[in-house]
Amino acid sequence: MTLKEIRAEYGVSQQRAAAAAGMPLRTYIRYEMNENYGDPLKRRMMVELIKEKCQINETQGVIPVRKLPLSSMNTSLKASNPAIFSVPMRRVMPSR
Repeated sequence: MTLKEIRAEYGVSQQRAAAAAGMPLRTYIRYEMNENYGDPLKRRMMVELIKEKCQINETQGVIPVRKLPLSSMNTSLKASNPAIFSVPMRRVMPSR
């Protein structure tokens, strides 16, 4: 897997990936743009650091709402406040 693919999989920016790998942004971009650039061992270490520091789990990271399964979100919301789902939603237009 390339650095760009890993970065896309973890949903992080180049700046965040560079920080996770402990290198300047420009250097990270060179590694990402050219698979033949630099030391292969360093590239493997970068991949491991990005995977370790950018993962989303119980102790770190934030999961965007769009990535949450809709069924579990509805269930938890209904359980915490069933009144929210019993009232039909209306679009409120701002007054002019």
